[in-house]
Amino acid sequence: MFDDIKNSPQDSLHEELQSSGQDSGNSNIPSRRSCGTMDLHRELLSQSEEYRRNRAKIENKNKE
Repeated sequence: MFDDIKNSPQDSLHEELQSSGQDSGNSNIPSRRSCGTMDLHRELLSQSEEYRRNRAKIENKNKE
């Protein structure tokens, strides 16, 4: 059942990096990627009154 997960493209890349000696524990490749959307959202909430009003309108639209 999980055989296809073991053979994912990420696993293949990891194996290639290991065999080429490029995958040391000190690489700059993050083990987990993150998205900056929420960071930007929070920054805009703290800096822009217009953004806060528009977000409130969007979020409260379904409550009507």
